Amino acid sequence: MPRGSFPKNPCCPSHWLHSEYSAGSECNVVESLLQSVSIETGRFLGCDWKDTAIRDSRFMRCTFSSASLAYNSLNDVVFEASRFDDADFQNCDFDRVTFLECAFLRSLIKTCTFRSCKFLRCNTNNKLFETCRFIECQFSDTIIQIQTIAENFGLTKNNYCGPVRSDRTEASAVMLSVNDLKKWNDSAAAQPLHKANIEYFLFETFTEVPFILMPA
Repeated sequence: MPRGSFPKNPCCPSHWLHSEYSAGSECNVVESLLQSVSIETGRFLGCDWKDTAIRDSRFMRCTFSSASLAYNSLNDVVFEASRFDDADFQNCDFDRVTFLECAFLRSLIKTCTFRSCKFLRCNTNNKLFETCRFIECQFSDTIIQIQTIAENFGLTKNNYCGPVRSDRTEASAVMLSVNDLKKWNDSAAAQPLHKANIEYFLFETFTEVPFILMPA
């Protein structure tokens, strides 16, 4: 197969794509199925992924920088030590997808749904997510921004391990405690929907409950 090309509507056998795969800058993966593939050090710079299903697959040390991913479905996929800098995700469904030690610098993930997904020791420098839905997802050693909680639904304190970054620029960002989140939520500047998402993060309910201070 030529480097940087994919067959139209492929049904991929195990390990059909392998190590050191390099796609061209105008690579398109459209209406395709990637099943049980394993890719190491793959380079997908600026590639467009659309209407594609990826199942039971693993990507290790791959680069998806400046890639565009829209209307894709991912099930039982692992991304390890991969980079998504300046990448754009929209309207994708993620089921049981794990991001391990991945980088999301200046990336945007918008209007996506995550079910039973994990973000472990990932690097971020902005709010990353916008109008996304999370169902039983785990964040560990992956710093999120207060807007990430406020502008998305389903994130919970019990499934998040780590500090929360303020909404300031990266250079002056400070880390917030649970008490800081409540103070932000009580401020007049917080919008009603954002307040509801923060409340759900803290209490996993929309009902007013007494606030219990947690260790900072």
